Amino acid sequence: MGCMVMRTEDAWQTWTRQVLPAKGQLIQTCFADEKHGWATCMSGEVAATKDGGKTWQMQDTGNKAMLYGLKFVDTNTGWAVGQEGTVIKTTDGGATWTKLSTGTMDPLVGICFLNKNTGWISGANGRVMKTTDGGKTWKRQATGVTVGLGGVYFRDENTGWAAGNSGTVLMTTDGGDTWVKQDSGTKTPIGVICFANDKEGWIAGNAMVHTSDGGHTWTVQDFGSLGMWAMYFSDANNGWTFGGDILRTTTGGHPGAVWAKSQADGTPANFGHLVVTKKSDGFLLAEHPDSRVGIHIKTSDTKPNVGDFIYIHGKVATENGEKIIDADSIDIMCAGWGILPPR
Repeated sequence: MGCMVMRTEDAWQTWTRQVLPAKGQLIQTCFADEKHGWATCMSGEVAATKDGGKTWQMQDTGNKAMLYGLKFVDTNTGWAVGQEGTVIKTTDGGATWTKLSTGTMDPLVGICFLNKNTGWISGANGRVMKTTDGGKTWKRQATGVTVGLGGVYFRDENTGWAAGNSGTVLMTTDGGDTWVKQDSGTKTPIGVICFANDKEGWIAGNAMVHTSDGGHTWTVQDFGSLGMWAMYFSDANNGWTFGGDILRTTTGGHPGAVWAKSQADGTPANFGHLVVTKKSDGFLLAEHPDSRVGIHIKTSDTKPNVGDFIYIHGKVATENGEKIIDADSIDIMCAGWGILPPR
């Protein structure tokens, strides 16, 4: 089995597909500099590049649990989190990985480290945990919520945010000792947190919310897509999100921000986090679990069953007035894949 990585060398205008020899779908990427990057994998592996993504090598982590978020603070030191309370750490760029004890079996999805010592992880059941010794020990913080928290981000050692299911956004100004729930303006899952500066920030998922006052208040932006699990802003206006589509904005800091597709011609459509609701010979019906938007999938793959969460790549066609996906890849995943842990 292989999986796809998209690479751009012209400021996000065009994209080149690369196939990696991974045993499962890649989930999240992290670059320590322009050359050194890593990606987590559903199979528990990590993919690594030393040439800016031109070539990738698979790293054996010794871990079988599905991995979600990862963070490197330099070219040697990094962590990845995943199912079954998994946290793994490397101090040699991923040549070797060590499993750390967290004291939980909850899926862990979000991760943020400020340096080699101080970091936070987040996941199911409202869990946020902090370490001040590089992950040797973890202390759970009281968030006051029980929903899954798919993302955690700290601007400095005091100020941070966590976000997740039901549009939940939490803010702390004391390193996580206390968390305050904020009004995000949405009830749909969000969890990808990105700040361009001290004032301008965004949280994406199945909705997009924006702050212009340093995260004290949030407003919803209409961006017309679902299932975003990665985001990057180069400044207060220019940003990109990745998931169901590749979207770009040049007005991200404005209330009426416009998001447009930035996807190369011929790139297979990516339909993110779906659940199979019906099955017949050669066809599946899958729906987005929150919006209930359905898509017909034409496939010879007999593995997905009703109730399975899946991720698909394929080309869009129209037959008898209905939108059909001729699937060239289907990956079965557990509930809670991507930015969203189980409810």
